[in-house]
Amino acid sequence: MGPVVALSPAVALRLVGSLVRDVDGFIRLDVVDRWPVLNAELFALGFSDAGTVVRMARGLHADRHSAPFVFALAGQALG
Repeated sequence: MGPVVALSPAVALRLVGSLVRDVDGFIRLDVVDRWPVLNAELFALGFSDAGTVVRMARGLHADRHSAPFVFALAGQALG
């Protein structure tokens, strides 16, 4: 599931919570590691750590310090 793009961790959690509420099966969510508060809340929703990846970029990229923020990727293969 992703991407998750929101103005704050609280909004991102509301988005994820509303999407997973009625799903009984497997859900993969590739979260960005810079939001530990979101990760803690996802653990409370039943998600578990399935491993980590190193995100790399080359060249210019968007300002990561202004909203909206990326909280979860579309998928590791997609970024």
